Amino acid sequence: MLKYRPHTYFLKDAMKGFKTFETEDEMFKYIVEQNIGYFTEEDLTISKDYGPDKRIDWKETRMILTSHYGPESYNNPIPIGWCSLE
Repeated sequence: MLKYRPHTYFLKDAMKGFKTFETEDEMFKYIVEQNIGYFTEEDLTISKDYGPDKRIDWKETRMILTSHYGPESYNNPIPIGWCSLE
């Protein structure tokens, strides 16, 4: 099971968007559908494990990154969400 939350300033706001998925593909598809026109599934990647997030009881935490956001392209991908591959 994959856990997902969008990238927001406050954790409580991010957790309002919390979802679970069976596969990375399902998660990426959902994220793209929630951000129509900003990036594609091919633009998304998952970072290394940054360790547990005890605030929300995640055993590991990874960034979901995109190399495009709307018309902008980035040499260093930017975070658009967080996930756990538990």
